[in-house]
Formats: sequence, structure tokens, C-alpha cells
Amino acid sequence: MKYYRIDFPFRVTDSQIDLTVRLILESQHTSAQRFNSRDFYVVLWPEHPSGGIDSRRLIPFLERSGIRYLDYTQIPEGHAPGALTPYDRHPTAQLHEAVAKRIVEDLKI
Repeated sequence: MKYYRIDFPFRVTDSQIDLTVRLILESQHTSAQRFNSRDFYVVLWPEHPSGGIDSRRLIPFLERSGIRYLDYTQIPEGHAPGALTPYDRHPTAQLHEAVAKRIVEDLKI
């Protein structure tokens, strides 16, 4: 799709965010049953410098649903050279490591 300069979704609506949050709630419920633990967090990854979907739009929906989250959208490591693969915006091992360190620190694990 990159060849044709098409990206999906074209626009994220509130109803799509509601659906996403319902899926997350079901995942949270399944996790609590399966692992007998209430430790469930959504990790909001650093934003790609060229824009795209703003995952911070999820925050009010997550808060209304009582879902805990870790907001790493603005961490400096997210904008460091080599943080994202150049063509598909996916995090590299370098960024995975930086986010993992922050999770360990923030959750004190």
C-alpha cells in the first residue's frame, strides 16, 4: 500500500475507538480469568514523527472504562534515530528496549 501512498484507516471515528475499547475490556476480563491477576495495562506507544493516528485519543475512552494505561507517546526515545523502521513505522528492537525499561520502572517490577 505504501507504493500507492494509501494508509488505513483513512480516519478513525469515535465508534471505532469505542469498539477498540470494548475489545480491550474483553481482553482484560480474559486475562483476569486466565492468570488470576488484575494487572492489565494498555501501552500507548510513541507517535511516529510523520504523524498518523494519534493514540492519545484513546485516553478519555480508556479512563471512562477504568482501563489502566501507560502513556509513552511523547518519550524522547520514540523520536531518536533508529527508533522506527523507515518504511512501515514499526518500532525497532532499540525502541522496544526503551519502552520495556520504562514499563519496568513505572510498574516497579
